[in-house]
Amino acid sequence: CRACGGGKYKDQKGPQACDVCGGGTFNPSEGSVTGWACMGCPGNSHSPAGSIALTSCICNVGYHGPDGEACSACSAGTFKASNGSAGCTLCEAGTFSTGEGETEGTVCQGCPDHTHSPSGSGHET
Repeated sequence: CRACGGGKYKDQKGPQACDVCGGGTFNPSEGSVTGWACMGCPGNSHSPAGSIALTSCICNVGYHGPDGEACSACSAGTFKASNGSAGCTLCEAGTFSTGEGETEGTVCQGCPDHTHSPSGSGHET
């Protein structure tokens, strides 16, 4: 018999295969005997199934921050359409958005006639 590697656990004796920790969790320990060994990723982040490191937890779309840490929502005037540690993208000059945690550039609305806003604006000016 061999112990299960990181990212896995086995809660039964016998020849059964090790179970893989689910997505959104990680387990750096070898030889885990319970699914409780699979620890949840920090807030607003996720990881692939079978992850062994906290740094496998990456920010969800609409959120930013370092891998393995809790992620913060993109502020008004920004959006982020991909997972990972990259920063949020500013709405272009002449557009604005008021929501936080936005995931698509289409949230950047054009300013009304005879008005303008700088890039990254979170309100009409």
